[in-house]
Amino acid sequence: MAAFSGMTRTRIVWRSLVLLLLFGAESRAAEPRRVLMLHAFNYTFPATTLIADGARKRLLERSPQPLEIDADFLDLARNTDAEYEFRMAMFLRTKYEKRPPDVVITLGSAALPFIVRRRDDIAPNAPVVFTAVSPQNYGALRLPPDITGIISEFDLNKTLALAERLQPEASRLFVIAGSGEVDRRWQSAARKTIEARQRKFEVTYLFEHSYANLVEEVSKIPRDSIVVLLTVFADSEGNAFVPAHVAGSLSAISPAPIYAPYDTYIGNGIVG
Repeated sequence: MAAFSGMTRTRIVWRSLVLLLLFGAESRAAEPRRVLMLHAFNYTFPATTLIADGARKRLLERSPQPLEIDADFLDLARNTDAEYEFRMAMFLRTKYEKRPPDVVITLGSAALPFIVRRRDDIAPNAPVVFTAVSPQNYGALRLPPDITGIISEFDLNKTLALAERLQPEASRLFVIAGSGEVDRRWQSAARKTIEARQRKFEVTYLFEHSYANLVEEVSKIPRDSIVVLLTVFADSEGNAFVPAHVAGSLSAISPAPIYAPYDTYIGNGIVG
């Protein structure tokens, strides 16, 4: 199951920000306004896909003038090197240089730093609205005033409180995260949250494993344990994953129930 206090608010409020940016400026009567949605990862990531689908529907319903909505998938989970980022930026520059976007919407944590670094190449002077960015990721960036959005707060304390209510006799806690950039931010946040809690567990952190080793370790977890799954975007061998797919695979082999702070894991055997 997923405890998710911030996601619903994110989906509702940030669309209003987009509308303000789109239509606050003087309208160009006949020419459509152009919106570019930049997905951090690829089309298989359910969280950003759901947000994008909802945004597209709402914008088309509420727009007082024609819109052109484009989308590109940056695939930054599987490609993390600077050379790839440069090539992707040059591709987008060529693609949109004759008809640059009026607004850029980023979906997923890695897309925001990408556009901060590459906006002058892709969409000079276009305002940016970000989505699906955690407080940790937001705090790591120094954003100019024309980049705005909603921070999604995933409350691990609430997830742990739910697990404790459902399993009051549990004494062991297993915490799972991968080896990608976002995964490692979760590692740090999880350690701080768990160490600050009043109730103390025997904690095992399943971090920085190969996927094969992670599967083996999860299959051996005692049945009466609490298991918390954060994100697995990559394993220690550099293999890339879709976290929601990992959730389904691990929940199928774990002897103990698995909890997570993401609503998109629900339906994959996760408690939330």
